[in-house]
Amino acid sequence: MAEDDVRSKGEALIPTEEFQARFREEAERLSGFVPKSRGAQFCPMLVALFAEHGAEGKRKGALIAVPMPEGAAKHEMMFGLGAKMAREGHRVVAALLVAEAWTKFLSPAEGWRAKTAGMQRPSEAPDRRESLVLWGRTLDGRTALGVAPLERKGNAVALGKWEFAGEGEVEDNLLAHFFAGHMRVFAEGNREAGK
Repeated sequence: MAEDDVRSKGEALIPTEEFQARFREEAERLSGFVPKSRGAQFCPMLVALFAEHGAEGKRKGALIAVPMPEGAAKHEMMFGLGAKMAREGHRVVAALLVAEAWTKFLSPAEGWRAKTAGMQRPSEAPDRRESLVLWGRTLDGRTALGVAPLERKGNAVALGKWEFAGEGEVEDNLLAHFFAGHMRVFAEGNREAGK
């Protein structure tokens, strides 16, 4: 299937309602898991949703631990992971990525300053907070974002209330790189097959 063909049929591959429902289900699953973690650091995890459905009608998928390197190496790693899944024959139609991150919410003045003078890294901000962040992206570029504050006290971890961004308010470069690698392999395969 050509890249343009797949992107134009994104809604048919995974309807928005299903994508949003799976995204919220994953957030709820994390809400139940985090308090049981006993203060451990969380390894970033990728949930890949496949085009195929299982015998019980539920969409097939995979859960993959993703050791996250620093800087631009993150993007290269995600590109390579998307390509690897395509070479293995998996048709991924949506992906979710969860990781710990420092977050900072910007006031309107800070938002304006960030656009004009550059933004301070959240990890360096004095009013940062540790959060669990859940990003979602479909093959055709629909996105979702959820952020929940993490509070650590000794070996106990509490996850605060999830805050969700609206459709189209999020651009996630890591999952965009994942799908760029995935689609490149499919496009190369189609060119070789003369499709």
